[in-house]
Amino acid sequence: MKRMLTYNSYIIILVLLFCLTQVGYGQRARLYADGYGVATGGILGNSSVQNPHRAIGANATDEPVILSASGLGGSAKLQLKFLHFGKNLPTGIAVKIKAGNNTNNFNATFRRNATSSFDVDGSNESSTLPSIAGNTITITPNDLFNAVALSINTGTSNREVYHAYIEPYTLPLSLKNTSFISCGSIGINEILDYSTPDLLRYQIINTATNQPISSGHFITASGTYTIKMTDPNTNDPAKVSPTFSVIINSIPEIALSQTYIRIPINTSHAFPTATCSSCGTASWTDALLNPLTQIPARNSPATSVYTVSMNNGHCTAQKQIVVDVYDPQNECGQKERRYATIDGGTSSVTNKGGAYDGDPKTYSTLTSVSILGLIGGADQTIRWNQAIPAGTTVYVKMGVGKGLLGLASTVSLQPKNGNTNVGSSMTISSGLIDLLVGDNEIIYSFTPASTINGVTLSMSGLLSLGLTMKLYDAWYEAPTTTCPSNDVIDVLSGSAEILKGVLNAASVTVNVQNPYNAIDNDETTYAVMNSGVGVLAYAKLDVLFSSISQPGDSVFIKVQSGVEVLNLIGGFVIQRYLGSTPVGAPLDFGGTVLTLLKGSNGENIIFTVTTEPYDRISIRYGGTANVLGQLLIYNIKRKPYLYTYPDANSKITICEGEQLNIGLNRACLTYEWYEQISGGIPIHTSSYRPGIENNTPFTATSTGKRTYYIEHKRNGCHFGPSERIPLTVNVIPNPGKPHVTITNVIN
Repeated sequence: MKRMLTYNSYIIILVLLFCLTQVGYGQRARLYADGYGVATGGILGNSSVQNPHRAIGANATDEPVILSASGLGGSAKLQLKFLHFGKNLPTGIAVKIKAGNNTNNFNATFRRNATSSFDVDGSNESSTLPSIAGNTITITPNDLFNAVALSINTGTSNREVYHAYIEPYTLPLSLKNTSFISCGSIGINEILDYSTPDLLRYQIINTATNQPISSGHFITASGTYTIKMTDPNTNDPAKVSPTFSVIINSIPEIALSQTYIRIPINTSHAFPTATCSSCGTASWTDALLNPLTQIPARNSPATSVYTVSMNNGHCTAQKQIVVDVYDPQNECGQKERRYATIDGGTSSVTNKGGAYDGDPKTYSTLTSVSILGLIGGADQTIRWNQAIPAGTTVYVKMGVGKGLLGLASTVSLQPKNGNTNVGSSMTISSGLIDLLVGDNEIIYSFTPASTINGVTLSMSGLLSLGLTMKLYDAWYEAPTTTCPSNDVIDVLSGSAEILKGVLNAASVTVNVQNPYNAIDNDETTYAVMNSGVGVLAYAKLDVLFSSISQPGDSVFIKVQSGVEVLNLIGGFVIQRYLGSTPVGAPLDFGGTVLTLLKGSNGENIIFTVTTEPYDRISIRYGGTANVLGQLLIYNIKRKPYLYTYPDANSKITICEGEQLNIGLNRACLTYEWYEQISGGIPIHTSSYRPGIENNTPFTATSTGKRTYYIEHKRNGCHFGPSERIPLTVNVIPNPGKPHVTITNVIN
């Protein structure tokens, strides 16, 4: 018994020692490479770098990039970039690369200022001798750098590379300056040369109290501070920055008399009144930053955004207004998409008909392939059966595959008229896809200066096999008398980083599954927004509506039960758009605009009423530790605001023969009155009449309490779901006019 006790005690001691080695002495946090470049050379061979995008991030799938070199002078190079900080890394920072079991014959180089996928041509590169331990290759540059590369030459094949990373703890806790002046709060990313708040633990210490501030990573009050950094996974000692000073100035608050103005074509208009405490004169600009003194006249319908700026002597604030210019001859007209419906030719494309079938849910797939041993591009041309006049905005919906991260310059769009190119080929702006994490859908728009009838989407200059791009559809908008069949006309889904370059193992879990289930009007199906808890990336779901909303309209988003406001604070945001222009500030649960309601069946409904017009909302979910791993979106719909005049008890009481007027706030808006909740024909229609207080009011002729059902229409079409809103009216008989019904006569 004694020997058994001694043996057990020995085991316990070993277990305790093991635990101590695991707590506080774990793996340091890692910041993975977030960009790549590839170069191959030689003749009479087939040198290649296969699937280089796999080396971006942590490579959670653990699938390798494969380098092979053959032929005369053959070579293959994989360059991995660290773009997170937007600057070069300091000398002496070790880059660790996970390779396959065979690490022989690798050459190592590094370079600074490598920002594009083509900065891999050998210029400005410095060779270095790597150290190898097992399958880990370590490169420690002796100069500033932001990229390292491994290469092989002829005779070497099937070398595997998985990922590359640095340990951010090893970066210096250096300051961008010793003093800072900020309008509003200032965060550690603006203070430190190198900060990774998603990986390391930072505390801002107020030197006056020697205590951490309560506002996390943001300084909100003037003072003197230091920053303390630790790696929470290790027992490495804390690092402390030099002392620095901060002056916080207040941001002015601008109030506008109007945020939405509607005017006819060929009409100028004064800007709304802008007021701000202790501010100077308001200055207005258009989208191109041209200064303006009034809203300029336009000769065609358009929606524009104008910005006002005001300064309080220290800081400048801005607010925007939306101006809707309409044609009085077609004020109440609808617009519809006119899709390209003709095949114009393809190369390396599958399911080509998905790009010209007029269905925004289907797509073709462009794929880079091997042609005679070389990596070839892919392209598809689609056409309209009519000419599109110059000055008409054209839209192209496409899907960006995750393998194209860092390769925006390889995707281009060429307008065409017949077989002739019109204007220059347009590279898809890297600003559209710089922050994308995985597969994403985007809409690219352009306005040709000459007539066109087709477009070509191309992938060219590719450096890897198997990269893909989806082409959903192309269209322009034209007037129509046909009402849209649904209020939602399209959906975009995907994911994006909150901070550029924070790609890690969990980023691949941030996405949206079954996005169209959120707008199918089926309460049993749902889209899934996967947040990747604690990852600095968010899932995004964009909903495009058929018309512009009006002040007072609301959005209802039905989500799963069990969601609490705590799960949404900081991690749920709605950004409104008019076209591609953001409208107003993002809406979140940190303010008072969004509300979480409990539905009649226990479900949760996110509800908001806004004052600015919009025709698109972008829902973003994730990026904070408190969010749920998944948010289920069952339904998204808009509801119109019904303008009524109820009394204090929310009941409408009028006298017999009195007119009942429902307030209407704009042209092209009508209310149809029904006696049935569904079916039937309207017994009255209330329409907007400019300059007249009563808008074709309803006259009550029957006494007693009756319920009418009001159906809202805009431009002659249903807005939001086709539903009727009940309105109960109590009609009182007029005095001195008794209502007698004689049912029997006695002689």
